[in-house]
Amino acid sequence: MAEKPRDAFNESAKRKLIAAAAVAVGIASVNAGSIHTQYETSLFLPNTIPLDPSRAANMDAPKTPVQRPLAVEEIWANRGLDNPKFKEAFAALSDGQKKSLAARSDDFFAQAGFTDVMLNMAEGKQKNLSDLIGKIADIPSGMRLRTSDYVSIEGAKNKDVWKEFQEKSEPLFYRHLVATQEPALREAGFCDHAIECMRRGHGPTNAEGLHYNVDIDHLVERKGGGEMSLKKSVDPLTGDAETFAVNHISNLCLIMRDVHEDTKNAINSLQNASNTPVGETRRIVMAVPEAGKERIMLQPENLRAERQPPADTAYFAMGPSALITRAIEDFKKDIVSPTEADAKEFFDNFIRDDFNHALRLWSLAADALEHSHAQGTLKSQDIKGTLKNCDENLKPLENILAEIKAPQDAIKSLA
Repeated sequence: MAEKPRDAFNESAKRKLIAAAAVAVGIASVNAGSIHTQYETSLFLPNTIPLDPSRAANMDAPKTPVQRPLAVEEIWANRGLDNPKFKEAFAALSDGQKKSLAARSDDFFAQAGFTDVMLNMAEGKQKNLSDLIGKIADIPSGMRLRTSDYVSIEGAKNKDVWKEFQEKSEPLFYRHLVATQEPALREAGFCDHAIECMRRGHGPTNAEGLHYNVDIDHLVERKGGGEMSLKKSVDPLTGDAETFAVNHISNLCLIMRDVHEDTKNAINSLQNASNTPVGETRRIVMAVPEAGKERIMLQPENLRAERQPPADTAYFAMGPSALITRAIEDFKKDIVSPTEADAKEFFDNFIRDDFNHALRLWSLAADALEHSHAQGTLKSQDIKGTLKNCDENLKPLENILAEIKAPQDAIKSLA
C-alpha cells in the first residue's frame, strides 16, 4: 500500500477526476394511482397460505389458552418452532427485543412459509439463526417482515440489470420523486441543493457535494428477481422505454443507508440468499417498507449530508459519468459529424452547469481515501476499487468527449 494514498490515486486517476451530469431533463408528474407490479401487489397484500402444507398444523392457534400475554418463546413454540436453537437465540435477546418480536409475531406467522424459513435456518449454524432473529427483532419503524420467493439469475444478467439501473432507472427514479413528492422530500429534511440534484437525476448532496445518508433499495432483489430481472416492459409510471421490471419505479424505494445495509441487506445475507443456485427458487424473509411508504421510507431525525467511506463516495460520482456519457451518445446520434461549434453549444447548454458538481464528487472520492488513511482505516481495496470505478466510468467519458471535440478547457481538465 502506498504511504500517500492520494498520490497513488492521482497517479492513475487525476487525469480522470472530472465528470458531468445528465442533461437536465424533467419527468412529467404521473398519477401513480394504484399501479404496482404483479410481484409488488403480492408482496404487500396479506399472505396466509403456508408454503409447505405438511406443516400447516404449525399455523394453528396456541394450544393452551392463557390469560397473560404469551412470551415470544411460547408464541414461537406453539407455532412449531420449539427447537432448542430458538431457545438459545431468544436467550441472547434483550427484554425489549423479545417484546418487539412478541408484538409482531402474529404478522410474521401470517406470512406464507415463515415457519418453514425459520426451520430451515435452524438446520444451519446457531450464530446465523441467532443473528437473524436479532435483526428481525430490531426491524425499525416503517418496515415490516414479509416472505418472498428469491429466484436467482446469472451473474452476467445481474450486471446487465445493474448497468441499466445506474444509467436509466436511478436518474428516472430521482426525477420522479421530485416530480411527484417534492413536499415530502423537503419535509424529510433535504436542502434546496439536494432537491435540484434529484431533479437532474443525481443522488442528493448538499452544496459542498456531501451525499445524504440514503440509498435506493430494490424491493424485489435484482439477483433474486427471476422473470422480473430477465424480461423488459414499459414502466407504467413513466411510459419510458422498456426496462427490466425489477428496475421499474414501483420496485424502488428511497431508504436510509444504515437501514438498507444493516437491516434489509443483512437479513438477506444471513439467509445466504445471493448464493441460491441460478434458476432455483428459495423462500426467504425480507424486510420491506410498510404500506404507504413504498417510495420513500426515511427517518427525518437521522437524515444528514456527511462524509462517506471511500467506496460509497466513489459510487456517488459514478452516476454522473454514466449519465453524461449516455447523453453524448444520444447527441452523436442526432448530429453524426458534430463540429467543434456544435459540441461547444451542446456542452455549454446541457453539461457545463453540472461540471463543477461532478468534479466535486470525484474530488471528494480522493479526499475520502486521504481521510481514511489519516484515520488508519484505509484498506487496499479502497484504492483499487476507486481506481477501477474511475477506469470503468470516467475513461469512457474522457474518450467520448474527445470524439465530439468538446471545448478545450474540458479536454485539458482531463489531460
